[in-house]
Amino acid sequence: MNRLRMGLVQLNGCTGCLSRVISCILTEDILRVADISYCPVVKDTPPDSLDLTFVEGAVSIRAEEEYLKKIRTTSKTLVAVGTCSIFGGIMSLSRNMNVKAIAEAAIPDYYLTGCPPSKSQIDDFLFKAITGEIYVQPQKNVCSECPFKPEELSFPLTIRKFYPESPLKRCLLETQTLCLGPVTRAGCDAMCISFNMPCEGCNGPPEGNFNSALANFFSILNLNDEMGLCDELFFRFHRCNLRS
Repeated sequence: MNRLRMGLVQLNGCTGCLSRVISCILTEDILRVADISYCPVVKDTPPDSLDLTFVEGAVSIRAEEEYLKKIRTTSKTLVAVGTCSIFGGIMSLSRNMNVKAIAEAAIPDYYLTGCPPSKSQIDDFLFKAITGEIYVQPQKNVCSECPFKPEELSFPLTIRKFYPESPLKRCLLETQTLCLGPVTRAGCDAMCISFNMPCEGCNGPPEGNFNSALANFFSILNLNDEMGLCDELFFRFHRCNLRS
């Protein structure tokens, strides 16, 4: 059996996503059948071919775009890892940078969503990559994983705050707190909510195009003026017309 040749590419990101990927790769089961054949901090020149390349971070300059295109031509499978690479992420908040999601420079074969992606998601992807199976992202939303199920929702939903004022005991939307769980892809085990924080959409939308889902969701919300102007909350999704 030929060993899987893997590459790790860092663009404009915090290294959190690649750190999670590396921690999943550096196990006995993975290293038995795969090698990290390229990582810029170890080797500057990518090899002529790679079986599987993980890319973290957004594209912000022309040189990165050209570099990514070269990586695409030498990689059999290209994987966008994390919110910045898939949607532009926090880099998109800068008004002084022309930030691109990597799909605008080189189309990935797979997306691993999250900030960073969960260990279970990466483990599942690696197992299927090694065994030749097709990886499919969850098609449900975060609400399907949330421990708090709504009981008394009435529409339109009144939303008055971004964060809860006390430890959670019920659905955030029932406490007039904005939560993007209904329009965010599952796969994170509702981790933020378990730590008393609302879902802010790190995993992106359950479907490829977020715009219609977001519009439909906000059509059932009654927001105060201050919250209605807070477009920064949705920066992750400005480049979100991706295949699911």
